[in-house]
Amino acid sequence: MTKAPTAKISESSPKKSKSSRPGLGTRQKEWRDALSQTPRWVWQANFRHPRFTKTITKTAAISTYSVNAREIETLPYELRPSSQPKPMHLYNENQVIDLAMKKCKTLEKKFETKDVVYHSHSGSSETGIVAVMSLKNPYTPTPQPWDLDPPLIIKEYTCPSEAEKPDPSPIVWSANRLMGPVLVRDACRLYCLEPNEIQDLSEHSRWIDLETAAKRALTLHGGFHAHEKFVLRHREAEEKLLEQEWWAPRTTPRSDYIRSPFRISKEVEYDDSEEVYDERCVEAHRHGRTVAVFYPIKYVTNHFGAAPEWKPGWGDF
Repeated sequence: MTKAPTAKISESSPKKSKSSRPGLGTRQKEWRDALSQTPRWVWQANFRHPRFTKTITKTAAISTYSVNAREIETLPYELRPSSQPKPMHLYNENQVIDLAMKKCKTLEKKFETKDVVYHSHSGSSETGIVAVMSLKNPYTPTPQPWDLDPPLIIKEYTCPSEAEKPDPSPIVWSANRLMGPVLVRDACRLYCLEPNEIQDLSEHSRWIDLETAAKRALTLHGGFHAHEKFVLRHREAEEKLLEQEWWAPRTTPRSDYIRSPFRISKEVEYDDSEEVYDERCVEAHRHGRTVAVFYPIKYVTNHFGAAPEWKPGWGDF
């Protein structure tokens, strides 16, 4: 009877790979032994965490900080009613972090949560010194159109020698209700400039820095106060045009308001809410230090159907 050939084991057969973390079993036993010597905390009916303690439920603590039920039972907790049949166990989150840090230090493993990586285990969270940590996915701001085509920024400004009176100090350059650089057309409207007067800025980028445009306007118009009068004259002229349109004979019903023909570009953030406008603009202007801006005008009727009123108001910029 012929015997079946015996399969030979190749000398190159894969061997059991060594652990990438040598001594892990020993460290795990060390942690279990230490845990066995730590008694479970006995619940006390009158126990309450100190005021302003940041608490965390048992379920959230186990899922967030990778501790098990036996480990977390060594910590004090209080019972609170919940929507579930059983009351919820509330733990001091700082104590939970300390427990997780000690565990990871014993096991020589990285201590991390879903969003945070802890790089050191020194200190105690109870004393405010938790650890050196970093975000796993740090926030990255959304790139803006002008990030790839940054505007030219000119920081220098000197009050013109022909100014009728000195500029206030310090000047508030930021334009209220506007954020970020604006397009050339918008900069010209807002600061009553001509395209050729900011040609050096527009040749550098299609975006114009608001503060740089404000400084150019004050330089060309004869200082802070002369620029304000310059803007007011433009505003008054536009008001007259809108008023004529408002009262002009028409064959269709009049709308509740008429706006300036000018519209700030959609690429510019422009808040049209009166409440935000009052907070950001009027308060700053009361000190007489904010550079005047020629905002679009809205001609509206008031709540009682009486005389129309201007928005923004005369003193609102």
